[in-house]
Amino acid sequence: QRLGRNGLIPVGLCKDHYLRIAVIHEARGKSQLSADFVYFDALIPQDGQSAFDLMPGVEESFRKRMHDAGSEYLVPPLSPEVMGVTAPGDVAWMLDHLTPMPIKTHAEKVVAPEGKAAAIPSSYIRCLQFSLGASYAAWAETQGWPVFEIDTGHDAMLTEPEILADLIERAVS
Repeated sequence: QRLGRNGLIPVGLCKDHYLRIAVIHEARGKSQLSADFVYFDALIPQDGQSAFDLMPGVEESFRKRMHDAGSEYLVPPLSPEVMGVTAPGDVAWMLDHLTPMPIKTHAEKVVAPEGKAAAIPSSYIRCLQFSLGASYAAWAETQGWPVFEIDTGHDAMLTEPEILADLIERAVS
């Protein structure tokens, strides 16, 4: 809503691949883009791609987990350990807060108007102990984006919050 009421304002966005869909959609038709995208260990789908398109074999696994849980649209969360969270207190906190995610977060195709996505200043933060970001960080470098690395698992906001906050601040400054 803020984007719609006030136009696109300078703001850093710490995001995953799904937020790109929403922000690029909101940016359609805007004449000036001044927000920064910070891709945090995320996929970078291009126009017409979904997360599943970028991760062969994952859709079948997600759909099996979803159906095994008795749902038609919600995928059970991955375990904290899979995401790189191992400290007992952090694992307990995560288990209390994890919720299933809609399958469409990975199935929906990105609509990125030609030129709009490329015009948004972007940077990438890669978590070195999680394999998802490696190829996307390399691609980001080919686009001239600043790439930052953090030596932790995918959920750095739990395992290394201070370092992550510093990297986000550096990325948008």
